Amino acid sequence: MNKSFQIIDTKLNKIVLTKISEHEAHKRVDLLNSCGIVRYKARAA
Repeated sequence: MNKSFQIIDTKLNKIVLTKISEHEAHKRVDLLNSCGIVRYKARAA
């Protein structure tokens, strides 16, 4: 069973991306946070 994940912008408290896989969510969060400022996180929808 594949869960749907969301990416949250913790600074603006907004959902930036939704309905993606866990693997894709973590991959994108790592990429978005790679500049050193951790403001994005993934969570199960």
